[in-house]
Amino acid sequence: MTALDWHLLLPWCILGATAVASAPLSAFLRSRAIALGLTCAALAATVIACIAIAPFAPRTVTPLIVIDGFSLYYVGLIAICGLAAALLAHDHFPGEQAGHGEFYTFLLLATFGAATIVASAHFISLFLGLEILNVSAYVLIAWRRESIGGIEAAMKYLVPGAVGGAFLLFGMALVYANLGTMGLSSIISLLARPGSGSLMVGTGLLLIAVGIGFKLALAPFHLWTPDVYEGAPVPAAAIVATVSKAAVFALFMRYFYPLFMLHAIASTAIVTMAVASMIIGNLLAVRQPNLKRIIAYSSIAHMGYFLSAFIGGGRFGIIAATYYLTAYVVTLIVAFGVLSMLSRRASAETIADIRALSARSPWLAGAFTVACASFAGLPLAAGFFGKFYALASMAHTGAWVLAITLVATSGIGIYYYLKIISAMFEKPVAGEVPETPAMTQSGDKIPRSFLSAAVLSVAVITVLILGIVPAPLTGLIAHIVGK
Repeated sequence: MTALDWHLLLPWCILGATAVASAPLSAFLRSRAIALGLTCAALAATVIACIAIAPFAPRTVTPLIVIDGFSLYYVGLIAICGLAAALLAHDHFPGEQAGHGEFYTFLLLATFGAATIVASAHFISLFLGLEILNVSAYVLIAWRRESIGGIEAAMKYLVPGAVGGAFLLFGMALVYANLGTMGLSSIISLLARPGSGSLMVGTGLLLIAVGIGFKLALAPFHLWTPDVYEGAPVPAAAIVATVSKAAVFALFMRYFYPLFMLHAIASTAIVTMAVASMIIGNLLAVRQPNLKRIIAYSSIAHMGYFLSAFIGGGRFGIIAATYYLTAYVVTLIVAFGVLSMLSRRASAETIADIRALSARSPWLAGAFTVACASFAGLPLAAGFFGKFYALASMAHTGAWVLAITLVATSGIGIYYYLKIISAMFEKPVAGEVPETPAMTQSGDKIPRSFLSAAVLSVAVITVLILGIVPAPLTGLIAHIVGK
């Protein structure tokens, strides 16, 4: 490896070195504040490093890693999501539950694993990144050891993760046995040749599609998602929903979708999963009273929207899906930020818990309204242009079945998100309004925190800006991702 290679690996070196260093520092210094500062500094430095090395990309660093505009964009996005989760975690956990920085060590490891997945050009680096991410996520989900729901959620994430990993690994083995290479670009080149496909390769790709379906929680491999979101601490759920999904989806968009489209069975499976995810995710969310489960089922539907955005869409489809994914993860930060602040002193699990929230905390009610509007795809929120670009991509390629499914299921999504908004702005029953507006139904004050408030404010402003002026972001994506 040359000096330039090491220079280009700077974001990964920062994340990996900080994760390794934070473990003994947490053990000996026993300072949560130092661990948070080190984590935030590392994640911010990762974003800066991605910007700094962008002029030197693209470049393949060993056969395992490819560094280009696409990977750098997603690594930066993942680092920002990790930074938001770290700041929310500092305020979310009481002192005895926070540990002395160990949570941040696993957060950094999860971010490092996700960044490795994004830049993978080989089956080996892909699998290593997945395992680093998954093992870290298991620990983060089960962080509250006294919570039965947290342990159950971790188990329900562990088992489907292991099953999905087994399908993925077996599929990789079949592809390698037939083609003799594990390089993703080489596999695409070999399969593009006429007559190069075989039953073994087709079976391998189908097994890989199943593994990806588990990782992205696509229907019918989605059953673990609502239980994990509900049982995990809010910051851990945010990591699973943003960091994990963004990493796997980015790799899928770069390599696996072109592979699947070369085989009719695998391509049909992907289209079927997209349609099923849009329908099942929205229908199951309609009758859910639990807010985390609504977000979980909505995430299943959104995964279907992302797939539909670039299926057959070429360059514009990649731009549309990337914009939509960016808008979605920022909106998730808003939603989980509100839930994190509300759940620190009282239950904020169900729609009933946030009823008449506007009378107790107008600011949090307004922020959650922005999140719901963006999830539903309403105008002036980032999700509106995400769905607009997705529909434009489908119309451009004539994918009318996907377009009709998206429109119909989005109508269902508008219903249950408006139900949440209407509950927050209901008039409180006489005599039940707390004396101060920032109080929960139980009478406890909703804690104010500078870090959580800062994260929430920046995320809300970003959602609104992307919903009003999307052109700068789409132009950036077209320049560095859609080439």
